[in-house]
Amino acid sequence: MGSGDASDCSLLFLYRGKNLNITIALLPTDPIVQAACAIPSGDADDLRAWLRLVHTSGLRPHALRQLLTEFGGPLDMLAESYAELARVVGATAARAVLTPPAEIEHVPFDDYIENVRAWACAPENHVLTLADSAYLAALLTMPDPPPLLYVKGRLELLQTRTVAVVGSRHATQQGFEDARRFARAFSDAGFAVSIDSAAHRGAAR
Repeated sequence: MGSGDASDCSLLFLYRGKNLNITIALLPTDPIVQAACAIPSGDADDLRAWLRLVHTSGLRPHALRQLLTEFGGPLDMLAESYAELARVVGATAARAVLTPPAEIEHVPFDDYIENVRAWACAPENHVLTLADSAYLAALLTMPDPPPLLYVKGRLELLQTRTVAVVGSRHATQQGFEDARRFARAFSDAGFAVSIDSAAHRGAAR
C-alpha cells in the first residue's frame, strides 16, 4: 500500500479451518511498540474474547458462527456452561471453547493480545469482527466467513472493488515476487486487496 495514497486499503483474513490458515508473521506476532492510544476496557475484553475463540484449536468458523447466533457476543458465549455449548455445536467444539490457547503463532497468549491491541492503535489499522458494521459485506454471503479481518487503510473501501491474492504454502521465489508485484499493482489501482503474506508485503509498500 502506498504510504502517501489515502485511497488504498488492504486486508488480511484471520481464518482458521481445515486446510486453511491464512495468518502471517507481519500481523501481529512480532513485538510492537505500544501506540499512544487506549482501547476502552469493554472493547479490549471483547477483542480478547474474539482472538481467543478464533485461535481455539478444534473450533471451526462455522461452529463459531452457530454459537454467536445462539448466544450473542463472544463474552456471552464464554460465560455459557459446557452443556449449553455442547447442545449447539457438540462435545468436541464445546470443550475447545472452554480451553483457552496457551499461545498463538508461537507467542504467549497474553503477549499476542497486547501486540494486536498495539497494532490496532496505529494509524489506519483496524481489527474487524463479524459484529462490526464495517465488516466486508461480500464475505457475509459465505457459509463460514472469516471471524476476524485485519485491515490497513480506509474502511469504506472494503465495500468497493476488491481483489484477493491467494498464495501457496510452498511458493517459489518467483511466486513470491509475482505476488508482491500483483498486489502492489492492484493497490496502486485503487482496489482493496485481500492478501496472504507475500502479497501483503507488496501491497504495504
